[in-house]
Amino acid sequence: MSATDPSDGHRPFRRGTTLLGLLAVALLAAACSGGNAFRADTSTFAQRFLPTERSVDYPPDSLALVSIRETEDHLTFDLEEDYAGMMEQWSTRPRDVSANRSPLRSYSYATLWSRELSIVSLEPEAAVTSLSKDQARKLIDQRQDEYEKSLQIDVYWFGSPERTIIAGPSARVRLMTSEDSTYRPTRWDYGPVREAFVDGGGTALYRRNTFFFKRAPDGDDFLDRTRNLTLSIRPLNSSRDYRFRWSWKEGTPARAAAHDQSR
Repeated sequence: MSATDPSDGHRPFRRGTTLLGLLAVALLAAACSGGNAFRADTSTFAQRFLPTERSVDYPPDSLALVSIRETEDHLTFDLEEDYAGMMEQWSTRPRDVSANRSPLRSYSYATLWSRELSIVSLEPEAAVTSLSKDQARKLIDQRQDEYEKSLQIDVYWFGSPERTIIAGPSARVRLMTSEDSTYRPTRWDYGPVREAFVDGGGTALYRRNTFFFKRAPDGDDFLDRTRNLTLSIRPLNSSRDYRFRWSWKEGTPARAAAHDQSR
């Protein structure tokens, strides 16, 4: 097993059939592009301090740290924060509310895929900035359409192999808003067990569990009505209630007109 998840920095389990056709060409460019500038390492996040409530200066729908710039032949991303830093900004540790404390030495964490992360992840996934402008726009527009339909949250859950799966039809997973609305995932998936380097030079096993929540299950987008989100997970055969929490300030930065930037 690798100590680094080879899919770090990518967005697995989300590609639709239309996007797959475009990615067939894009992945060839990605294979030839090389470089790890857009890579985020699970081992780094496992060892880093992450808060149990992640407070961000702007809503997840914003493009606060990203602008999409057009050159003669390509589209390019201008970032005010590197990709790993952007990912860390939307990542948080769990809090065990049943015991009113953080789990002892928890390496587990969750990442909420904001609009900017969803778009910029096309670079490590498909080398989108090396494509023609038309191909790049198609990929970016497709990704934004996916993002506006469902919210993706990845949970990197550490433990023994049989305890790392928290996604599935019997999983007790809920997403709660500031208006006390509660949503169940409409889709989920999980990857293979992997190893990450942790404190003291050792390794720990983890699995990435991915949850998708329909943003407008009742016709109104819940992200338009909330200033925070809480992901509650009750592992099977456990009385523990682990919660990951994100909050953000009201208002939208000027760069948030994402569709206008890519077209």
